[in-house]
Amino acid sequence: MSGSVVQPAARKRPIRVLLVDDHRLTAEMIRVVLDRAGMEVVGMAYRLADVGPMLTGAPAHVALVDSGMPDGRGSQAIREIRRGWPTCRCVLLTGYADPDIAEEAIGAGADGVMLKDIGVDELVDIVRHAAAGHVLLAESVLASLVERTGDPPRHRPLKPLTDRERTVLEVLLTVGDTEVAASRLGITESTYRVHLHHAMRKLGAEGRLQAISLALRAGLIRPPDALFHRSAGDQDP
Repeated sequence: MSGSVVQPAARKRPIRVLLVDDHRLTAEMIRVVLDRAGMEVVGMAYRLADVGPMLTGAPAHVALVDSGMPDGRGSQAIREIRRGWPTCRCVLLTGYADPDIAEEAIGAGADGVMLKDIGVDELVDIVRHAAAGHVLLAESVLASLVERTGDPPRHRPLKPLTDRERTVLEVLLTVGDTEVAASRLGITESTYRVHLHHAMRKLGAEGRLQAISLALRAGLIRPPDALFHRSAGDQDP
């Protein structure tokens, strides 16, 4: 996410991770990195067809999914993972900021879309933040989505959002975490979640990142550099 990020609290049990990547060497290198960080790689799928059989055991906390495979797309893997492991946080890793790839993955249930041009430490941080419930969006991916502002998806009429509903999405886009976003706005987390639920329902979104993506494309919220330019008088009570 762009903006400040609060480090997630330490876990007592290791974070369980599923890797979906058709490049075996890349997957093995990621496994070594995560092992050294104290995480547990519970499975490595090299094809879309390998994903289903891995979903019979205890669910992973996080799935890192490559955007493309020989027999399918990352979005297809994410959709299958979310069906089998509804609590698993899915992060798409892609080689470039393509808004079509990002929107397809987000629509499938991705909790994050990040680029592969990252270092070891950043990869570990991505897994930790995903496991902690953050939404994650690479800045260049965000920029590609912002370029589509004013071009809402077809066949999806959107209901207008209140100022407060727009604000909760904008702040979430900046900080990535619901608890931190509520604190930034000076409201309780339960109140924040009520506004967030209303916004998601109006947008027809099944997840927080999808709500952000739809609202950005429809021009209903502003990207982070314009976040707090709105005057206090524009806020709903």
